[in-house]
Amino acid sequence: MFARRFAVLLLVSTCLTGCGGDASFPPSRKRELQAIVDERLLAVGAPGITVTVSIPGVGTTSLAAGVRSVDTLEPMRPTDRFRVGSITKAFTAATLMRLEDEGLVSLADRANQHAAGLGLPDTIAVSNLLRHTAGLFNYTDDYAFLEFTDQPWPPAQIVGWALDTNLPGHGYIFAPDAGYKYSNTNYLVAGMVIESVTGRPFHEAMRARTIDVVGLRSTGLDGFEVPMSDYVDGHQGYDTVVTDRIAPTWSWAAGGIISNGPDLCRWLEAVYRGDVLSPEDRARLVAISPQSIASGIDIYGMGTMQVTRAGRTVFGHTGSTMGFRAEAFIELESGICVVVLANDFLSTPKLVSEPVWEALAEY
Repeated sequence: MFARRFAVLLLVSTCLTGCGGDASFPPSRKRELQAIVDERLLAVGAPGITVTVSIPGVGTTSLAAGVRSVDTLEPMRPTDRFRVGSITKAFTAATLMRLEDEGLVSLADRANQHAAGLGLPDTIAVSNLLRHTAGLFNYTDDYAFLEFTDQPWPPAQIVGWALDTNLPGHGYIFAPDAGYKYSNTNYLVAGMVIESVTGRPFHEAMRARTIDVVGLRSTGLDGFEVPMSDYVDGHQGYDTVVTDRIAPTWSWAAGGIISNGPDLCRWLEAVYRGDVLSPEDRARLVAISPQSIASGIDIYGMGTMQVTRAGRTVFGHTGSTMGFRAEAFIELESGICVVVLANDFLSTPKLVSEPVWEALAEY
């Protein structure tokens, strides 16, 4: 491991393959940010990272450090694509809001009206799924799921496994609206609702209402639209490549998006400040549930986290999935966006995003 880390560090230098982004972005600011990215790579704990910064009226830049894979030591490129994990949840939530505007579903509908066959209680609304207030056991909290991730279980089968009360801890954690529990199971059910009301596969319905609307060119659903050869290798513990150890159905509507930094900043601007959603729906995305506040764990709206970076309140989501960690956040008032993508499940993107946000204090 240490030999590989040393080899990666030897490769780190300013914009190994050229900085991505707008030519208008101030060169001195770009150099300052690149220095932060280079210096924080080791602390983040991934073979490679990309950082994208977008500042309205200034421009967008994408930076990289490290390598795409410890097997090849190929340098990371600023616009490389990664698995972005639960950042996907914002796409799923926005898709359901747009479907509600089309009259195909209401967030007040009972989930079992549209996700038939799961045996869900009549008291769980679609909005409960998006806010993590449904009380469904989170299937990734049982590490036994790792024994099955290389097998392409259908989402309904995964949900059934999560809710099997014969298994320790599985089933229903609390009554709907009685608490908050972050659960990937919620978003698998949400994806099934989307398929039911549209009559289309989740990735097609989601793309038509989010990805294509915003014009994202490097974003798609893992395995359904994007093969593994089209994104960087994921790692576990720095020197072990684990990209192929998960079947796409295990993340799907809860965490299956593949994307890059520029696309994610464009997405955050369009959804949280633009016209992809109505002002009312944008407000619902960021309206924090009292249950999440009471939990003391997350500050959560609908497919949206509220966090603090360098003293600033920002909205978006973190992401973790097999081999990868990510975070993508935007400040609603200024429109400043910072996206960090790392290719190791055990890495900590905040250790580079925090100093990057600090460097943007003047904006």
